[in-house]
Order: sequence, then C-alpha cells, then structure tokens
Amino acid sequence: MRLEPSTEKTTLYPKENQHDFNSSFMSSNFNVARAYAIAPLAAKKLLDGSKKWSMPVDNYIDSIYLHGVACYLLTPSIILDVEVFDTTIHLNEESKANGIEK
Repeated sequence: MRLEPSTEKTTLYPKENQHDFNSSFMSSNFNVARAYAIAPLAAKKLLDGSKKWSMPVDNYIDSIYLHGVACYLLTPSIILDVEVFDTTIHLNEESKANGIEK
C-alpha cells in the first residue's frame, strides 16, 4: 500500500471507497519505492520472488508479473512531502570526529 501521493504516470482503478479513505489499484508503481505498508504475506511473496534479479528494487516491486504483489494507493496520503524526511543515510556529508585521522 503506497502511503505517498501517486504520480501522473500511473492510472488508478478504485478498489475501496470509505468515508475517511480510498484505496485504488495502481497500473504502475512509478517513482521509487518508499513510504509503503507491506503485509506479511506480500513481503513473503516479494522475498520468494527475489532470489535473483538484475534491476533496481523499485522496478522489481513494480513488476507484478514476477511476484504477484499488486500495488495499491491509499488516499488521502499519509506522507505529504516526500522531499522532507529524516534519514540515517549521510551521503558523505557527516563531519569528521575530532582527533581521528586516516
């Protein structure tokens, strides 16, 4: 279940409409794999189908024909701005510790 807004590069097919939320099947999971909720059975299918692959992980997740896990979109989105988030990945921007030289 995608928790961030969809892009214009996917077609949405309504699946469930409730008073507070909607869910839709996504024709494509385009625009990277982040902000998802994955059920245990879906996670098992993704892992079972991933013994070998030669593509980026977001492309693999989008390839329903490889693992049988469909992507759905939750609206309204829980993640509002995907460009603003905390991360533990530093991308070489961390400062050096004092007193340590290489």
